[in-house]
Amino acid sequence: MDGVFLKRFLKQDKTHKKTENALAKFLKEVDTNEKLLFFYDKLSSYEFSPYQAYSIAKKIKGDFRPLLVPNPKDRLVFDSLFPIYKKELVNSLRDRGLLGLGLEEDQNITGLLSDIYKKYILKGYTHALTIDYSSFFSEIDRNGLFKKLENQMLNPYLLKILKLIINNEINDGEQVENKTGVKLIGHGIPQGLAFSPLLACFYALEVDDEYIQNESVVGFRYIDDILILSKTKENLDNIYEKIKEISKKLKMKPHDLGTKGKTEIKDLKKESINFLGAEFKNDKAVVPDYVFEKFLDIIKNEIFNLRIIRRKNAVEIKKVYFEYVRGWLNYYSGIFENDELLYKKIDSILYDRYFKKDKKRLLFYNKNDWIKLFNNDFTK
Repeated sequence: MDGVFLKRFLKQDKTHKKTENALAKFLKEVDTNEKLLFFYDKLSSYEFSPYQAYSIAKKIKGDFRPLLVPNPKDRLVFDSLFPIYKKELVNSLRDRGLLGLGLEEDQNITGLLSDIYKKYILKGYTHALTIDYSSFFSEIDRNGLFKKLENQMLNPYLLKILKLIINNEINDGEQVENKTGVKLIGHGIPQGLAFSPLLACFYALEVDDEYIQNESVVGFRYIDDILILSKTKENLDNIYEKIKEISKKLKMKPHDLGTKGKTEIKDLKKESINFLGAEFKNDKAVVPDYVFEKFLDIIKNEIFNLRIIRRKNAVEIKKVYFEYVRGWLNYYSGIFENDELLYKKIDSILYDRYFKKDKKRLLFYNKNDWIKLFNNDFTK
């Protein structure tokens, strides 16, 4: 393969489909290290289009977070490189047991949440430290990250491309900075890119080491959400001070204990904590109210509002309903002691809130028994 095909790919194609087909064909042909190096070398001089910045609403009304969107062609380049970056960094990340990065094909967050409750909280780890960082992605020191990647022996071609990606221009960045209060231009790792969570986790490995090396605690991290469990509050006070110190060296800013954010120490015999969509207390694990509300709102707006019931037949609605509900229940089934109670609770809320008081909805409900979660096995 000579450079003609790659040059044709690197030209600005007019359609997303052309680019996608060209990239797919090219990646099939890149089957030797020599060809990969050629690919990297060409991409190191590739001109990425500026990212488009947007502000998106968070759960809390009036609060916004930034999102950067590459153009479709650049996203395809990122997608082709992401597995290679992951391969280069995977051992360091896997050793820390980091969550939610797809490092293991069979990684099961549901099973992990169940273990947190059954193996630790029920066995006496009833004090919990949760740590939340201020603007986690945008506070990362770029030069420090690049230095770590060099020490990791990251392929120099890959490192050069990463620098281009991270230092890329941003359209409407200032407006989004003003609305979100988060620095975007010239700071940290751009949010909204495929690489961002992977690199952010890699940058903060020293934070993980503080609780991994401490036998008196057990800890878990999902990007910038940290949960550390212990049998005594004193252990957590000590580990928090150490993490605060190492975070300062990394130029990262954890919220102070008891202030804004989710940085706090709780006694699970008296209070509950939320982690990865589950609520834990000393004697129970439940679905938090805000998760229920989001789930039910989507069902109402996307599946069971009157407009959809009037315009679509039951078969179409059932298909969408099963796909959405199955994914939600697959996540929460197995975390809690009694899935039947979870199903019955959802059935009861759905009926009372969306069907009971409306004749058209009630007629639809009575004709379609599949709506009742308790009557179906959604977890297969």
